Amino acid sequence: TNFRRLHEGVPPTRRDVILTFDDCGKHLLDFAVPELVQRKMTAVFYMPTADIGGHNSWNVAKGKSKVELMNEADLRDLETAGMEVGSHSHDHIHLDRENEEQVQYQLQKSQEILTDVLGRPAVSMAYPYGGIPHSFNDLSEFGYHHACSIFSERPSSWSRRRFIVHDDDSNWSLRCKLHRTYGLYRSWSDSRSG
Repeated sequence: TNFRRLHEGVPPTRRDVILTFDDCGKHLLDFAVPELVQRKMTAVFYMPTADIGGHNSWNVAKGKSKVELMNEADLRDLETAGMEVGSHSHDHIHLDRENEEQVQYQLQKSQEILTDVLGRPAVSMAYPYGGIPHSFNDLSEFGYHHACSIFSERPSSWSRRRFIVHDDDSNWSLRCKLHRTYGLYRSWSDSRSG
């Protein structure tokens, strides 16, 4: 499922998961999206709006590989295919390290651009690097209904806990991460890292 479906009143089942992809690499259109469509699955794709149609400038600045990102037409095609497009802030920065004015700009600017591109507001956002901003406990003033983090001591609508799938994850490790025991472990470990 995805956050837009939840927002539109489609109730989740105990077996539902929300798949998310950060940064909207254009390569996802060639393998991830067709596989999702074929399996009648949806996912959420989080876009840093300053880089629509560009590349992962925040990684390139650190000497990492350049990845082409989706353009406006690609984002609209995602939504047409039943996927959700969400905000990943405007400039892909650590929002938990920024002042209130900068966080507000990042959330508002991203929402304005996505609303213009998609014809409707983004329902959800994912904090870049997983860091929850200290300035805002409620993102509804920017039009969002859900937000995702990596580490969240007390998950809420504004800090829904995600886990990362790594290239070296196996079928076994993925099954472990999807098990409820992993959620208990994360509650404990996130409180220690916070």
